[in-house]
Amino acid sequence: MRSVEHLIEQAHIVESSKEALAQQLSFEEYQKDFSLDENTLEKSTLLDVGTGKGNFVRYLYETLGNKNSYGIDHDETLPAKTEPYLVSGDVRSLSYSDNSFDITLSRDAFGKLFLTEGPDAGIKVLSECVRVTKPGGTILYSIKKTEGIQQEIAKETDEERRLYLLQQLTQGIEKEAQFIRELQAKNYRISIIFHDTRRIVKIQKPGVQ
Repeated sequence: MRSVEHLIEQAHIVESSKEALAQQLSFEEYQKDFSLDENTLEKSTLLDVGTGKGNFVRYLYETLGNKNSYGIDHDETLPAKTEPYLVSGDVRSLSYSDNSFDITLSRDAFGKLFLTEGPDAGIKVLSECVRVTKPGGTILYSIKKTEGIQQEIAKETDEERRLYLLQQLTQGIEKEAQFIRELQAKNYRISIIFHDTRRIVKIQKPGVQ
């Protein structure tokens, strides 16, 4: 008969394997969108805005050894006490100083805010991402293509709710386009890539003059 200690050890191994797999899968999803090079992944100061459970940042920190990687989300379940690189906070008002990170990125959080809290909230997050990124640094974000979001909204059974979400989406797209034009007028370099079902936006912040 197996001892209690042995069973506990086996359960711990299984749980650790699940966590490692979740981190690996999250890393692969981010890399599919952003294709960050090895030097960036291992050495750059990096902030993941809307990090969810923080699996991508955990992978960078624990597997790749990047001790300058951080994640923030409003999710109060983030284990900030044991993992100080994961912070629970308001993504619309980031708790970091100006010009703190080489890379600031966000996967899906921006699009979700457009629908749940309105276009202004989404633009506020983008503005904060720009603020905390160093001169010469990069802001990256990805969301589903517009048609993909529209298909999800179409599944909403409440017609009033469905029309509301479509309006939020339309206004969000317009506000985003305006925000990008304003950055371009300030000499930010912008590129937009469509890959499979995703739209990936890269914003290069001007360096110090």
